[in-house]
Amino acid sequence: MLQTRWLTFGVAWLILLAGYYRLLAVPNRTPAQRVTVFTSLGYLMVVAWLVFAPVGLILPDSYKALSYFYMVPYNLHPFVHVDPEFLANILLTGPLGVYCYLWRPHWSWWQVALAGLVPGLVIESAQFASD
Repeated sequence: MLQTRWLTFGVAWLILLAGYYRLLAVPNRTPAQRVTVFTSLGYLMVVAWLVFAPVGLILPDSYKALSYFYMVPYNLHPFVHVDPEFLANILLTGPLGVYCYLWRPHWSWWQVALAGLVPGLVIESAQFASD
């Protein structure tokens, strides 16, 4: 039986694969376009794995002062423990900007930078604030 903690991860992969179904089915692609489509799918699957797969580690030094709202923990001081890993995980979504530029070459450099960095910032901030 599938545990409910894997449900978010499974739904994320299903949405990702459903979105790529149309991209993968387009005929007459050049080899470079095929490489771009397949590597971007692999990249996004890895990012989805890192973001949505449940983690079972509870490290003793990762204690944060949490408050609870109807049994749901939240952190009132989310950026007290910012470390280099937090910033590295934001940069992990940087290649997304490159893929966006390959799909939309008319975008300016700042649109590409936003497409690459904003998703990582949102994901990390949400995880950090809720963890």
